[in-house]
Amino acid sequence: MTAESTDATSRVAEPGAARDGSSAEATDDALNARLASIIESSDDAIASKDLAGIITSWNVGAERLFGYSKKEVLGKPMAILIPPERAAEESEILARIARGESTDHFETVRVRKDGQFIHVSVTISPIRDSRGAIVGASKIARDITERKRAEEANARLAAIVESSDDAIVGKTLEGVITDWNPAAERLYGWSAAEAVGRPNAPRVGKSGSDARQGLGAGHDQAMLEELRRRAGQ
Repeated sequence: MTAESTDATSRVAEPGAARDGSSAEATDDALNARLASIIESSDDAIASKDLAGIITSWNVGAERLFGYSKKEVLGKPMAILIPPERAAEESEILARIARGESTDHFETVRVRKDGQFIHVSVTISPIRDSRGAIVGASKIARDITERKRAEEANARLAAIVESSDDAIVGKTLEGVITDWNPAAERLYGWSAAEAVGRPNAPRVGKSGSDARQGLGAGHDQAMLEELRRRAGQ
C-alpha cells in the first residue's frame, strides 16, 4: 500500500471516529440529563458540597425541607443548617469524606430557614472526579420529625405506665398479655416476666388471694387509652 493510499484510508476513517466520539458524548449527556431530572424531582433533599463544606448543588426537595431556595444557598457553607451545639458534626463528616468514607442513615437535628428544628436521617457519600480524586460529598436527607415525635410520645407513655400506682395491663385482642407494670406486679404478685405472654390476666394473685379489683370490663384498656392521650399532649 502506498503512502498516498494510507493517507486516504486515514482520512476516510476519521469521520467515523468523530461520529463514534460524538455518539458517546451524546449518550453521556443524555444519561446526565436523566440523572439530573431524577435528583431534581426526588422527594428527598439532595445536595452536594465541596471539601470545604460549601454548597454546590441543591434540589427542590432540599428547598422544601430546609426552606432555602437554590439561589439563597449556593456558595454558602452547609453549616448554616447545623445547630450551634452540633457544629462539630460538620468537621467530623468532612474528615470522613476526605478519607473516602460514607455515612449511612445518620440521625441528627438540623435548622430550617425559619428557625424550626427538624429531625433528619442523612446519608453522605464522597464525590469523585474522572481521575478518582475526592472533590466533595453528596447528601441525601429525609425528614423523620414525625417518627421522632411518635417515639417520644411512646417513651412518655411508657414512663407514665411504669410509675403509675394503678395496675396497668396491656393485652392483644386475643387476651394475651403484652404489658405488665410494677403496680400490676404488686397487686397480683406475678412479675412481668411471669405474666407477659400468658393468655389472660390472672384473677387470683400468685399467693392465692383475690386480685379481681380493678378488673372490670375494659378497665385496663380504657386506662391505657387515657394514658396515651395524656402522653400525646
